[in-house]
Amino acid sequence: MNKCFIYGRVSRKQAEDSKDSLAKQIQILRRFASKKKFEVENVCSDRSTNNIIGGPGFTHLLAKAINGEIKTILCQDYSRITKNFSDWIIVRWLLKKQGVTIVTTESTNDTESLGKLLEGILSAVDALDRSLHGTKTGKDKQQKKQWL
Repeated sequence: MNKCFIYGRVSRKQAEDSKDSLAKQIQILRRFASKKKFEVENVCSDRSTNNIIGGPGFTHLLAKAINGEIKTILCQDYSRITKNFSDWIIVRWLLKKQGVTIVTTESTNDTESLGKLLEGILSAVDALDRSLHGTKTGKDKQQKKQWL
């Protein structure tokens, strides 16, 4: 049986709405874990954080991931992990580097497909930015030296 950590996060509005309350979110995640044959090792959660990337629960979750203590995180959807796209990229990179998979109740796949898409988009934007501003990567500079 695969071990996992559950992560739930709610905004102020969601915290008041019983349908999307933190308790309800955790309950749904526990049922999902059982159905998918995950053993829940720990539950981390946050309520309406104003931090750029998560609150105390998420900080604890990241620390465990960085220490190699987590391989799977269950959450309701990707928006529960971070509030915005740029934070998602940073967190996704950190977790991927540690071999951590994010599984959501909203999709049948883990983050691999979404992660590859986002990484491809960012690579394309970065390449466009370099070409517009004339900046060269180390690889570009090395290739230029070979031709000189």
